[in-house]
Amino acid sequence: MNAFALSPLAVAAALAAIVLAVVLLYLLQPPARRRFVSSSLIWERVLEASRRVSDRWRWWLSLVIAGAIGVCVVLAVVRPGLNGSEGSGKAIIVVDNAPTMATRTASGVPRLRVAQDRAVDLIQSFTSAMQVMVVDTQRQIATPSFESRIDAVETVEDLQLGREYLPIVPSAVASVAAEGRYVVTDGVLLGAPPAEFTSISVFEPAANLGITAFDLQNVPGSPAQREAFVEVFNAGNTDRTAEIVVSGTGGQEVTREISIEANAVLTETIDTSMFNGGPVRAALTSTDDAFADDDVAYGYLSSRRAVRVTLVSNSDRFLVKSLSSQPRVRLNVVPPHRYTDEFDTDIYVFDRFAPKSAPSVPSLLIGPQPASWLPPSAGNVVLPEVTSANVRHPVLQNISLRDLHIEQGNVSKPSADRESTVLLHADGDKILAIAHDGATRWVLLGFNSDDSNFGLLPGFPVFLGNAIKWLADDPGIVRATPGRVTVPVESARVFAVNGSELPAMALDGEVHFDAATPGLYTVIGKDRPVRVAVNLLDRRISAVNRSALAPSTPAGGANVDELPIALSALLLIIALVLLCIEWIAYHRRITL
Repeated sequence: MNAFALSPLAVAAALAAIVLAVVLLYLLQPPARRRFVSSSLIWERVLEASRRVSDRWRWWLSLVIAGAIGVCVVLAVVRPGLNGSEGSGKAIIVVDNAPTMATRTASGVPRLRVAQDRAVDLIQSFTSAMQVMVVDTQRQIATPSFESRIDAVETVEDLQLGREYLPIVPSAVASVAAEGRYVVTDGVLLGAPPAEFTSISVFEPAANLGITAFDLQNVPGSPAQREAFVEVFNAGNTDRTAEIVVSGTGGQEVTREISIEANAVLTETIDTSMFNGGPVRAALTSTDDAFADDDVAYGYLSSRRAVRVTLVSNSDRFLVKSLSSQPRVRLNVVPPHRYTDEFDTDIYVFDRFAPKSAPSVPSLLIGPQPASWLPPSAGNVVLPEVTSANVRHPVLQNISLRDLHIEQGNVSKPSADRESTVLLHADGDKILAIAHDGATRWVLLGFNSDDSNFGLLPGFPVFLGNAIKWLADDPGIVRATPGRVTVPVESARVFAVNGSELPAMALDGEVHFDAATPGLYTVIGKDRPVRVAVNLLDRRISAVNRSALAPSTPAGGANVDELPIALSALLLIIALVLLCIEWIAYHRRITL
């Protein structure tokens, strides 16, 4: 920090004072010394005979050298800034701390550290009376305001790398009056600043491979086979080779070597059938990767490959055939009088029957009898017409109910239960189908295959598959990016994949927590746990070389109007050299 910076007027006054002092010192005449000589006539004749050009130039040379020494010393010590007006100007400095600023430069330090150094150098170039407003693109500075240079430097040094992938510059900055406006950025996520801002680029091309897509799926028609889909993006300007390592619990691991061209995308499908289920991690291993945050991705693989289904029915052969045709189903059929909640099963399917108490495993109820643990019945209706269907719910996805015809059905009364979702509405407030997402899930269908044409529609097998998947499998993964994560669960606790608990805040039926890095998080409430996969998986973020600015130069700073420290030292050296020249010239009788 520069403690001696003055306003331009003060610097001019200091320079004028030192020059005036030197001139006054040279104008001082020493008192005349009396000398007695025999006669001056002889010397006058000698001088007239050998009169030369005036020696006044010696005096002027000595004065110029002394004045130059004084000016160099003043400039070296004061280090004047030329910005501002009478030393009371204002400047705005926007420091980009978006996630891509974590990219390492050739020197090994992140772009953010380079940006902070450039911003500090710029602040120190201002005059001491200059007021500086520091703004960051991640809103870590909640209320930017003008402050002294010392405080501004501390503000810049305290900035941390943010996790929001939509960097924002407060719009109020555009209307704030300031003599100087600067943006220190890599130009990747923030882009090019407006014309009224001076860009200070910290962009430097870097090598980067990133995972931009990761998914785990069962292979249709083959319940025992599961695959991982991985997409890799090469954001660098050279061809690269690397390894994709997909690992699960219990030391299960699959490695795939890849070769990818510059600025290209490569997709790989990896067989994960040998994995038992649970958390799965995909990672890239390569050399000289400058951006590490996109080198890993997390997912969750369901532990169930086949689903044991117990059908409780008297003799619905059509339902038996439909369930047996589902690729994952291992079916067991029992009559209602033999029902017990002790069967070793994953799902119960109750056909025109409902047990007196809720089963301990998920269940699908088709045209059941009323039961105390089910929603209150509103009675039977004839020819009910479906007025609305919740096609966004997983149970009704990809199903067309346009041709559905129901002869009669048992409708339910509306309920205030927040865990239940209405799937099918009939006339008025009548409810034909409900999905309950509680500690034990169940799906209620108020009509059976004999009282409707639902079993004959192409969407019926899809309905059974959707219902089995929603009931038996682990809940779908909530996908999020690093930063603030919101999950629609009440009063829950959040755990990282290593078992450590994260601080969480419950608000309006949702849980909020901060996920600083990619990972798999588990949100546990009163119902079944919710898996949250926090990944980047964004090609726009991995493209760390797609900058709107030119690469920064090695010197890399802003156009600073202050004399830098190196030049101050040079001025002192020049002053010392001039002093030596004056000393030699004086003793050689060149100057007076």
